[in-house]
Amino acid sequence: MSVDVGRIVYIQMLNSRAGVEADVTVTRLSETAWLMVTPAAMRVKDDAWLRRHLGDANVVITDVTAGEAVLAVMGPKSREVMRAISPGDFSTEAFPFGTAREIEAGLGFAVKTGTPADFIGRDAVLRKREEGLTRRMLQFRLR
Repeated sequence: MSVDVGRIVYIQMLNSRAGVEADVTVTRLSETAWLMVTPAAMRVKDDAWLRRHLGDANVVITDVTAGEAVLAVMGPKSREVMRAISPGDFSTEAFPFGTAREIEAGLGFAVKTGTPADFIGRDAVLRKREEGLTRRMLQFRLR
């Protein structure tokens, strides 16, 4: 797809009979990196479709499902909702339709540390909680 970095495009992957195999969004993250978001139930099928159609392209496909999540905020009040949870500018001028960018989510810390149970990484979690997180990454598609 020939789109600018930061653009999100809704596409359909088709079969040879023009039947829809998948509805996905693809975000161009950089000149050489893309993020495809596919419905969770279709992940394995969509991955197989991509691999079948690679041909001799020099492409690396990495399934990041286990480390990512998608929250879609859509509709006529989506920008208003986003303003309530993030200090970012969600005006049409600052965040045009079909664009992607990292935003401050304003989320609290996700790991409960007030229990006596020990777990792998506890010391590191406590350290990060004390120091504060420096980054959070979310993807939103605004209309």
